[in-house]
Amino acid sequence: MSYSKYTEPKVSIVVPVYDAEKYICRCVDSILNQTYKNFEVILIDDGSTDNSLEILKGYALKDIRLKVLSQKNSGPSSARNKGILAARGEYLTFIDIDDYLDKDYLAVLYNEIKKGFDLVFMGYRDISKYGVVNLNDFYIDSIELVKKIVVENIFKGVGGTLWSKIFRRDIILKNEILLNREIHMYEDQLFVLQYALIAEKFLALDCNGYNYNRLNENSLSSKLSIKYYPSLVRYIDELEKILEKYSLDKALNQSILNKKLESIYSSLMLKIYSDRNCSSKEKLESIRFLSKDKKLETLERVESDLVKKLKEKSIYRLHIKLQLLINERKIKDFIKFKVLRRGNEGIFRYLFSIKFWG
Repeated sequence: MSYSKYTEPKVSIVVPVYDAEKYICRCVDSILNQTYKNFEVILIDDGSTDNSLEILKGYALKDIRLKVLSQKNSGPSSARNKGILAARGEYLTFIDIDDYLDKDYLAVLYNEIKKGFDLVFMGYRDISKYGVVNLNDFYIDSIELVKKIVVENIFKGVGGTLWSKIFRRDIILKNEILLNREIHMYEDQLFVLQYALIAEKFLALDCNGYNYNRLNENSLSSKLSIKYYPSLVRYIDELEKILEKYSLDKALNQSILNKKLESIYSSLMLKIYSDRNCSSKEKLESIRFLSKDKKLETLERVESDLVKKLKEKSIYRLHIKLQLLINERKIKDFIKFKVLRRGNEGIFRYLFSIKFWG
């Protein structure tokens, strides 16, 4: 059924798509079922090899608010940039194709940002094999949301993702804020950070209208490995440039860089050691490679024991520690899965607090 009362959209929704035929209907239907109707949807097919493009075209024939663009496979950053530049709405929001929305998601965000805010945040539901959890990276009861708090929280949880937020398109265009196509991890975090450092008025809502699907194991974040190291180096370089350009607070800037570097090193090492296809020799070579990274020397007040050992080049101690940690995680994941399936969260909390190795 076509939407005959289409007017110039107030909100543009950008949705990149790649080989997502099994998720498209749920995502697009949740958008079309919104209680707020004055929007456009820009769906960018990034060279899908399945039936994604045909499904999108079918939806576009039924509702003129849907615009389908296609390109050769160039990555999600390129696809999102294409959507940003094609958007006509006063406000802009992003959705990942494997996620979906509650029916009042747009209405709630639009009704708040039109009051004069530059950036509005909403909570989300984290959907994983362990169940559904309501989370919110920005809402703090009775505390005014100032820029410093926003910037800090962009680096917590999934605060740096594009979804569960609504932006002003004029700020994006005026300041030429686009995603960096050369960065393949955390590129959305850089976009949100740059926007937040320019923006002035923020609001975080104490509600959860976005459904974040972590059941999709084919997502890029689930494939983090040493091969992404060059992209992560580019990410850190770009992060330093953005923080230096807007210089919110030198101490805060250094703290952000420290924590992000620690997080990247820790995540990379744990991901490498959880890879069953990676031999023990390859794992050792990977951490030797990381231990030579010049950026390690810039770290101050290292909190992570793993990163301390990496910085000290205690390769074999680090190797043993990582193996023990991965085994501990496997045991805890097994317990978590079994106990939560039986509904006994009290036992789960007790068991999950146990440290199997020191």
